[in-house]
Amino acid sequence: MGALFSAVLPVFLIVLAGALCRIFAPSSASWEQGLSQYGMYVAFPALIINSLLKVRGQLAIDGEIYLLNTILLLLLMAIPFIVTRWLKVARPLANTYIICIFFGNIGYLGFPIVTRLLGAEGFSAAALETSLALHISLYNIVLFSVGLLILEFSRKALHTPVTASPAISAAAPSEIPSSASPLRAIAANPLLLSVVAGVIIALCDIPLPDAIEEMIAILSQSATAVVLFGLGIFLPEVRFEKKTLGHVCALSVLGLLVVPLVFMAAQAIFRPEAEFQVSILEGAMPLAVSPFVLATSYPLIRNVIAGAILVSTALSVITVPFILHCIR
Repeated sequence: MGALFSAVLPVFLIVLAGALCRIFAPSSASWEQGLSQYGMYVAFPALIINSLLKVRGQLAIDGEIYLLNTILLLLLMAIPFIVTRWLKVARPLANTYIICIFFGNIGYLGFPIVTRLLGAEGFSAAALETSLALHISLYNIVLFSVGLLILEFSRKALHTPVTASPAISAAAPSEIPSSASPLRAIAANPLLLSVVAGVIIALCDIPLPDAIEEMIAILSQSATAVVLFGLGIFLPEVRFEKKTLGHVCALSVLGLLVVPLVFMAAQAIFRPEAEFQVSILEGAMPLAVSPFVLATSYPLIRNVIAGAILVSTALSVITVPFILHCIR
């Protein structure tokens, strides 16, 4: 519990710093858009490439486990996609469920938390770090390929500026532009390009100059802090009504409990190696900030995402130890 609390506390402090900045310096409201754009076009591409640099020459390790992970992640996107289409849910809200349910904070929180928890269970530090780097890479590949494909086609399908009820506001820009070609937009997306570049470097074990690798590492380290600070600046503008809170709670429960239960069911059925405990705990992580960044450019519900990040992160102090107890 202490390890979890020490990992979660900085998240809230960074968000609080952003909120205080917004309250005491109203002009900082204009920063949030710039911080989110920096995250999407600079910091997160660097984070993706940096995570793949750590596993150069190792992408084929434990192929069974990572194939099972890939299938489960795609399933966790497909189910809300089918359900929301069947229920005729508005695209921005449907996208929020499709993207947010499966994508937890596997890096900033997952890496230190899983290392501490499973390290105490006898797993070697080197094996855990390699496994976590591979998991982070896999999640990024799925989100910024299949996830972006869904978001691009959704944005194209809307054609017009995204509007929403007073209780649920959509992405920050007053207008989300419609791409002439979703496939062309996906091909030019910096997040997907960084996935492709990182996978090529990792598979081919391509060495980069030390200065380039250090630059990428420094930029990647700024990603979470910058976006969390931007989230704090955005929060004072959020007005949570009953309908919004329902979605926040639903996303938190789905992400913290239902997703790890799906992974636990897969473990019971397929009996993978003990390393699959990493997959279960990563699946139990609270919502990450990446969807909040994507909401700047795609039809997603920003205030629902913001609330779910804070609520799920707070509740993870209770739910993650519970999941660990269940898999012991």
